[in-house]
Amino acid sequence: MLHEWTLAFRRKWGGRPRNIFFNAALTFLRYHARPLSGLTRDLPCFGGIMRRFALIVAALWLSAGETLAHSEEPTPVPKMDATQMPVKVTQSRKGIIFIDSKGMTLYYFDRDTSGNKSTCEDKCAERWKPLAAPADAEAKGDFTVITRSDGSKMWAYRYRPLYTSQSDHAPGDINGFDGANLWHVARPAF
Repeated sequence: MLHEWTLAFRRKWGGRPRNIFFNAALTFLRYHARPLSGLTRDLPCFGGIMRRFALIVAALWLSAGETLAHSEEPTPVPKMDATQMPVKVTQSRKGIIFIDSKGMTLYYFDRDTSGNKSTCEDKCAERWKPLAAPADAEAKGDFTVITRSDGSKMWAYRYRPLYTSQSDHAPGDINGFDGANLWHVARPAF
């Protein structure tokens, strides 16, 4: 088999093959002992170094073409203003909870069941502050707007008005507690 290969080599290129190494049943022909010469071995013109250089430049040019083609700055992400979502969701020591824009924990009241008004008025509203909504606020997803008896608007989640507790002094506090167990931390429904 080696003899047939050698004859084919002589017919095609003339002369005898150089740098033949034997390794068990496989025969390897080193092409001028250069690393990328195997990629360019069938292109005998122009010299090996120039072909390899041209291959590397072409590969880099093709991979960088997309980057060079788009030289303008990417479009900035639109900023979300405070009126887009009335509350945020966060992880706390008591699980996933709702917080307002200041980071204060939000609560709901068990007696708020009508879905269109708040039953926490006067002294209750001093201890449990309603989550105020702007006058032009509109319902967004599960968040609705409820008009209180004094004419102000407040946010509600799934028709339950949301409040902050007077007992929470810093963002992340969950100190809102009542003896009758009627107030609960507001959580998203999954």
